[in-house]
Amino acid sequence: MIFGIVSYKANAHDPDQFSYQFSYGKGANEMIIHLTPKSAFDLILSLKPDLSDTAVIRLKDYIVDYANYFNKTVQLDINNNKVDFILYATNLTEHDATLSFQINGYKGAYDDFRLSISSFTEIYHHTENNVRVPTSQGELNFILDKDKQTYMQSDTTIKSSFWSGNVKIYALAVLALLIVLGLSLGVVRKVKPN
Repeated sequence: MIFGIVSYKANAHDPDQFSYQFSYGKGANEMIIHLTPKSAFDLILSLKPDLSDTAVIRLKDYIVDYANYFNKTVQLDINNNKVDFILYATNLTEHDATLSFQINGYKGAYDDFRLSISSFTEIYHHTENNVRVPTSQGELNFILDKDKQTYMQSDTTIKSSFWSGNVKIYALAVLALLIVLGLSLGVVRKVKPN
């Protein structure tokens, strides 16, 4: 748990690393994007290049631009239905800047979804999107970047995850142990005179 918190907070230090945290509960589903103020600034300059000669740029004046941008570059389909995002809160001046979105069109766990993130790929040579998504079976943590921009999770994957995780590794380890034991017993019997 401590490692997750440390790596999660460390992402706010690099302008090309972002965290997308999805949540659900009694209220609306949400997506909170963690970034740096420099990332927010670089994004506005990319969207509005004519601002590069402006002496003072107030990021809060471009909230609509942020909302439009992330609705284009973050694609979330839940149960084969596309949802959109409503930007309801921003904090772009703190060290760990955030953009908070309400997920419009869905409420509940993320058990069957497809997520694509292409945000900032036109600005930075390397991007790393650390994503946390809660499901009814626990939390998924994965990374999307320029090379892998899409992640899919289906309800059948969650139900069969018992066999996809550590159980396979343990089963293979037990099988290997039995084979080694069997070979050892065979060698011992051959060496022993009758």
